[in-house]
Amino acid sequence: MSHLAILKALLLITFCANLSKTDATKGKVAYKAHDAGVPCESPIYCYGSLLHTVQTMGLFNDSKDFVDQPVKKEFTVQQVLKAFDRLKRQNAGNLSKESVLKFVDRHFVDAELADNARRCPLLDWKNVTEGGLPVYHNISDVKLQELALHIHEKWLDLARSMADTGARPLVGEDGQGVLEADLPDSLVSLPYPAIVSGGRFREANYWDSYWIVQGLLVSKLTDTARGVILNFADLIDRMGFVPAGNRVYYGRRSAPPVLALMVDSYRRNPHVTVGQGKKLVQETLPALEREYRWWMEQRNVTVRSADGQLQAILNVYRAGLLAAPMTHPRPEFYLQDVHRASNLSDPSSWDKLYRNGAAASESTWSSSSRWTDVEVEDIVPVDLNAFLCAYERQMAEFYHSTGNEKMAEEFQDLAKIRADAIHAFLWNDTVKMWRDYDVRAQKQRPGFYLSHIAPIFAHCSGKVNITSTDFLQAVFKSADLKEATKYPGGIPASDATTPSGLQWDYPNAFAPLQLMLVEGFAGEEKFRDATLSWAQKFMSSIYRGYEADKELYDRYDVSRVAEKGTGEEYEAQGGFGWTNGVALRLMELFPQDLNGAATHFATLSVLCMSLLSLFIFF
Repeated sequence: MSHLAILKALLLITFCANLSKTDATKGKVAYKAHDAGVPCESPIYCYGSLLHTVQTMGLFNDSKDFVDQPVKKEFTVQQVLKAFDRLKRQNAGNLSKESVLKFVDRHFVDAELADNARRCPLLDWKNVTEGGLPVYHNISDVKLQELALHIHEKWLDLARSMADTGARPLVGEDGQGVLEADLPDSLVSLPYPAIVSGGRFREANYWDSYWIVQGLLVSKLTDTARGVILNFADLIDRMGFVPAGNRVYYGRRSAPPVLALMVDSYRRNPHVTVGQGKKLVQETLPALEREYRWWMEQRNVTVRSADGQLQAILNVYRAGLLAAPMTHPRPEFYLQDVHRASNLSDPSSWDKLYRNGAAASESTWSSSSRWTDVEVEDIVPVDLNAFLCAYERQMAEFYHSTGNEKMAEEFQDLAKIRADAIHAFLWNDTVKMWRDYDVRAQKQRPGFYLSHIAPIFAHCSGKVNITSTDFLQAVFKSADLKEATKYPGGIPASDATTPSGLQWDYPNAFAPLQLMLVEGFAGEEKFRDATLSWAQKFMSSIYRGYEADKELYDRYDVSRVAEKGTGEEYEAQGGFGWTNGVALRLMELFPQDLNGAATHFATLSVLCMSLLSLFIFF
């Protein structure tokens, strides 16, 4: 029996398994030595006295700045570690902030000055007069033409070559990713030019790249988009899965699985020939199946209803591997994690805090009320399972296109089984919306998050056709969606009933979530006015913010059009990859209808469109 057949059987029948868990070490002090729960094997970038000292002294405003610094070429990792041990001995362990800062300056290259991610040309980039950005000529609003051109040119600013770095991942005997301990750099090499998001994100991030690819395809940068996709396939070949980004400290956690969606976007793009699309499918299929298998082996959970009548295998976010859960601070959020741990009276609870932080980061919702007072790995997220449903459906299509009908049928069955499980456990027929599910409590979690509309975006239908007009109309008329879409500057990540001040909560709007909602309903003509109004609200924030400082940001405040979003983890980042990609895609969907909305009248027009849409459906 194939592994896919086994997975299908597990989804269909009762499945019980006791997974061995590593006991938390008792009586720990603030600094943790190496153990199986480290983020990676690097004694500089993932654990160790040097990392702990630099980060807890607060030498950098952002913990990510240090772990993104490569070791200077004249030193080896062992030389740096020995030199730091000497410094500690010379000062009897009483290191000053000044002495540690001098040590870092002597042995490391500033992350902003490092040449491990060099700016590089995009060989398929063309200006609009040469055939680049063809949608430019269809956009009716001159302000949005200006914005589109800015984004098109911004790709050149965000392009990086990462082919020559010190970090080269290997694959261990067990098939899991292993990273050498003596790495002088946290940046993992990639064979093709990458597009970074910007700001503090100097690497190729997995989740961000799906939305970036959407924009690259609108810009007609099909070769660049193909390279971005093949970079992630290459990481699967070398590491066994796709890490959250090509950094060694992401070596044991991933991000929402969207590589199959990237491949599908590429092959369906009108600027890609049928032959080119089929070739990419054939090139990536082995890696895609391997990534899918990783998610099913490392991130599965048995879900049961309270009455014991229903059960299924679905997926969760976790930190680390099943055999080695994460028990250390996240390197890129080291100081924040240690500060949170210091507020806990019982050191034995630190492992849970660190594990939760890393699992939340794997969801990309790294700071959100969505994960308050729960263990993240106990929560079955709507969006993750919707993405895996899309993954399975697209794998079926890919295998069908290559003539492998047996594998196509296997994956089609898996997609239908998952869709039925999502409907059984995550759909709430009372509120006409999906909810995350608490495995431990055996019930749905309260509260609406915009990620809950992911099944519509993923077209995740089983016995219930959720893409039918009647079903879409029920979701459209839900109180959740009515409340979420009432703001002038976009749709917030969460509802406003419990303002948390956390990054992935109200009042922040994120570009990927806007496009998921718009594309989920845009296929049905009856919802066109509504989807246009949603798109216009966010486009108003983007353009009016761009007018102010010629920058696009990773998040916006829905209550104040054009204002950057807030959050306690890090300030709003400019650049910004996913916002660039989503903005171009929205202009491609509505080239004649969207406008810069730089006037109060335009904003009022959008609100009137929203009210009209609600009136029609009620």
